[in-house]
Amino acid sequence: MIGAISNPTRELTVSFTNEQVQTAMSNLSKFLIGTEVGNYLQHEYDGVIGQLELLKTEFLSLGVSIIVSANAINDKQTRIFIEVRRAMGSFDKSYEVSEATHHIDKVVKGISTLLSNPEAINKISVEKVELKTPTKKVSSTFGKIIKWWLIVSFVLVGIGLILAK
Repeated sequence: MIGAISNPTRELTVSFTNEQVQTAMSNLSKFLIGTEVGNYLQHEYDGVIGQLELLKTEFLSLGVSIIVSANAINDKQTRIFIEVRRAMGSFDKSYEVSEATHHIDKVVKGISTLLSNPEAINKISVEKVELKTPTKKVSSTFGKIIKWWLIVSFVLVGIGLILAK
């Protein structure tokens, strides 16, 4: 692609053990769903490798994939690497890169909150939205009008086909 911009990334070094970071990563999607307007879906999490993949849909695109990986530097420090990839294609415009940077900021804020306050995940209640059926029934006169319009339109189409022969 002409003018393609590389995937936005961020690398952090935190003073937490790798196990603490892995725990925060495993709860990250639940935390982001509970605190953000948009849903970040956890696509794949591998605790052995230390990699999390989140999916986020966006307006007028197939969305982005956010890859978060953690590697232990020593017993007390862990390196976190975050990369945002387009689901299809590449970043072409500057506003797409700025939106990807906002995704990185939200992920960093979520990891930071979960590392500094591990009980934060317990405070968030993710409520399921139940689809409600409409309580009002469609009036019977409206149903009758629709039926008559369908019958009249089929008759007119039939007459038009007969006359066209």
